[in-house]
Amino acid sequence: SYQQARILAQRGRRPTTTDEWLPLGVFGVVTDGQSQAERVLQLAVNADGLIRGNFYDAVSDQTVPVYGAVDKPTQRVALMMEGNDALVLETGLYNLTNDEAPALLHFDATRREPRTLMRLQPPADGAAPPAN
Repeated sequence: SYQQARILAQRGRRPTTTDEWLPLGVFGVVTDGQSQAERVLQLAVNADGLIRGNFYDAVSDQTVPVYGAVDKPTQRVALMMEGNDALVLETGLYNLTNDEAPALLHFDATRREPRTLMRLQPPADGAAPPAN
């Protein structure tokens, strides 16, 4: 449910017992019918099951911190953006190991839409992506 996802995501605000983070990857957030991601999510997880990262919106050219958590028994992942307590993105931890991950974006308790998280590959030459 939406409320369960919100509670799980809010766990990501807790202090952590470790500074060791494992990158989960960089994902384009794609809406059905969209061919190019205008929003990008960069995520890392730690042994406590906390997730931190950044959400970049190319349309508004804004970067916002993201936090969330993994429910270890179910492997469910829920994420929230700093400053927006209603919006919750939900997926599975296993999904984040794939190149394409289905996700559910909850706008509030009654409205949700599917999204696809597309893994973005680093440039082949090892160069950093161009800065905007």
